[in-house]
Amino acid sequence: MKARGFTLLEVLVALAIIGIALTALIKVIGQSADTSTAVEQRIRARWVAQNHIALARATQAFPDLGETLGQATLNGATFNWRQRVSETPNRNFRKLEISVSFNGDVLSEFSAVLRRPI
Repeated sequence: MKARGFTLLEVLVALAIIGIALTALIKVIGQSADTSTAVEQRIRARWVAQNHIALARATQAFPDLGETLGQATLNGATFNWRQRVSETPNRNFRKLEISVSFNGDVLSEFSAVLRRPI
């Protein structure tokens, strides 16, 4: 009577294929987690920039020309921001540019035009 079942070689090949597939799956899951964290940091950086511009508009600030550096903390993360204020062709308006970075990487940049308070 002939024995039925898999040979040792067939079992080893199947295990090798499963091992390669699992390795690829683990790599994809790791990349997905890294991407999720990066997107979350970019969203927080956008909020910091938008909050900075909203505060300038709400207080009707007409900032001095030049560059200012600062920090903002949001959800436990500290972001560095750089504000550049420049002239516009109309003296009653100023251009405000905000650049937000985290760990040296610029994650968000916004600009707005502020008018001189009446």
